[in-house]
Amino acid sequence: MDNIFELGFSVFTDNAHTSLLRYLLKYEKAEKKGFENISPRDVMELGFETMFMSQVFEKELSKLEVSGPEKLALNIVRKYKHREFVHPIEKNYLVFTIWRNNEGFLRYTLDNIKKPHNVENGFEKADCYLVPALDVLPHLRQIFLKIAIDKNIF
Repeated sequence: MDNIFELGFSVFTDNAHTSLLRYLLKYEKAEKKGFENISPRDVMELGFETMFMSQVFEKELSKLEVSGPEKLALNIVRKYKHREFVHPIEKNYLVFTIWRNNEGFLRYTLDNIKKPHNVENGFEKADCYLVPALDVLPHLRQIFLKIAIDKNIF
């Protein structure tokens, strides 16, 4: 009972099936529309869902043997969880920026790291974050599906 606040997620918990279905639904909608065509806010939401799924499958991910682009994608997510980054940063991450104008309206953009902006059409940069690049998402989806199939979640 000492670990009452510990999030002991695993594929064997009830929420794994529901969480995976929610993630796949959002992923499929974004993929159908085209990752480059979805709003920056939707990209962030999908990124949060991806991070949550990596927590749900944390135990299984630690045992999983992957190589190539899947290994890179998994490494990016694992390090991102601890606010660490995989080099080259320009290739593996994008900048999610929140802009604010004088009236208090917010606008969101998603750009490559080398694109400098301080003021854009009356909006000033309020905050920005590095987020994993969109090209890691298909690899992470494949990893999650491998675990789901292996553990008979569907």
